[in-house]
Amino acid sequence: MKESEAELFHPLKRYLEQKGYTVYAEVKNCDIAAVKGNDLVLIELKNSLSLKLVLQGVARQELGNSVYIAAAVRGSKGIKQKKQIEKLLKRLGLGFILVRLLPEKEEVDILLNPGRSDALPAINTKKRKALLKEIGGRYRDFNTGGSVSSIETITAYRLKAIQAAVILEKNGTSSPSHLKEQGASFDVQSILYNNYYGWFERTGRGRYTLSEKGREILKQYPEQTEHFRNNLKTHEHC
Repeated sequence: MKESEAELFHPLKRYLEQKGYTVYAEVKNCDIAAVKGNDLVLIELKNSLSLKLVLQGVARQELGNSVYIAAAVRGSKGIKQKKQIEKLLKRLGLGFILVRLLPEKEEVDILLNPGRSDALPAINTKKRKALLKEIGGRYRDFNTGGSVSSIETITAYRLKAIQAAVILEKNGTSSPSHLKEQGASFDVQSILYNNYYGWFERTGRGRYTLSEKGREILKQYPEQTEHFRNNLKTHEHC
């Protein structure tokens, strides 16, 4: 995604948080997933309205019925064929948000809310559960919706791997069961065994330590590392 698409994220995040939502970015290919109680809102971002944006919005409807597409305009510009576009989106059941990027501020304008439509697909419960599981696995969000693809998304899986690395940093060598006792995730054994990021080394049967890459990676995630170090201290004092 282009850098300019990320400009939409921050005003939308502020707007949603003011409405009581907790906002997550780059969740299972969704630019924005916002949660308030049982309410799930999904938003796809583009710096201009396009067929690609509409198709992305339609694709997200298998995850939930409250899906918006959001496009940016700069200054006081309007949108061409606004009525026709809104008519099309209404038929598709999509919501439409306009983010106006002004020199000194941004304005969020909800032009159309998602509605009932015969075009709405059935909810894919498996994918929706995976989306909610990813959200639940993030103790907070560190991503920006619409970020360029070269920026790594901090997923729930990556956070669990960082947590395991922090515990191994302290222990030196340890077993998955010992890591769990110190607060690591329930699936830490598969994280260590699969070693997707190359952060861990197996030293013996059921024993793991940090690799050199793992030691270096903690320096790249100082905020997350400090969070899990503090959690480890709290766990030790319980």
